[in-house]
Amino acid sequence: MSECINAYAKINIFFEIKRKRSDGYHEIDSLMQTVSIHDKVYIKKRNDSRIKLEMDKNIVPKEKNIAVKIIKYYNDYFSLSEGYDIKIEKNIPVGAGLGGSSADGAAVLRGLEKINNFSFNDKFIKSVSELGADIPFLYRKGLARVGGIGEKIDMLPYKFKDYLLIGYPNKLISSRWAYKNSNFLLTDKRKDSSILLRCLKRRDFECVYQNLFNRFEQLVFDKYPQVKQLKEDFIKYGASAASMSGSGSSVFAVYDSRTKALEAMKELQSSWYWLELAEFEY
Repeated sequence: MSECINAYAKINIFFEIKRKRSDGYHEIDSLMQTVSIHDKVYIKKRNDSRIKLEMDKNIVPKEKNIAVKIIKYYNDYFSLSEGYDIKIEKNIPVGAGLGGSSADGAAVLRGLEKINNFSFNDKFIKSVSELGADIPFLYRKGLARVGGIGEKIDMLPYKFKDYLLIGYPNKLISSRWAYKNSNFLLTDKRKDSSILLRCLKRRDFECVYQNLFNRFEQLVFDKYPQVKQLKEDFIKYGASAASMSGSGSSVFAVYDSRTKALEAMKELQSSWYWLELAEFEY
């Protein structure tokens, strides 16, 4: 029998690049939050050592798919040779800054736990970040302050209750491109997520929304004006706040009621490639 695991997307409520390390990686300061939009990952243990992958959308070659990489990494790490059938039904857009690939990887980890009736330790989960920086966070779900290159995770107890519209203007933006072109951004004065943490401690979520920040926004807006237009459309149609997620090109908008979010969705749906109503996921 196969296990079905929801692979939840994430948004960046706050995203800052702190510095570029000597090894080429960038350290970040981010507040990440999982949202209800998700892929579905089905995983079943085989009687042999083969890894079989089926996807409704052939986005990358099998050997480059994060789900296959996770199984191979798991086998190597624990000196195993287990085989699995994996099926992925995609809903999270690719190259959108919503962590779709890493979400699938995290779901595979959860599936391995359920099938084999055990839990991975923190050391292993942290090590998986070499396959995808967002995997350790997406494995946990919820709200967290994330630092380092994604491996430093401080889960936070606060819960948002508003509604989200998340839009994708069909512009695939490589995070590699964004980081490569971010060097000039590092001359700007750094921002710090501590102001949002203070807002959260007071349960002042409006304060959080007024301090949404993404260091990549201006870089992406300059090259892809459609992304800027999407954010402006959300504000025009009643959003309390809006921001780009990750390196783009998706933009999320916050609405204080489901009715307002649905009204905005009705007005905007025909103008944009992909638009979905979402909630904060815990």
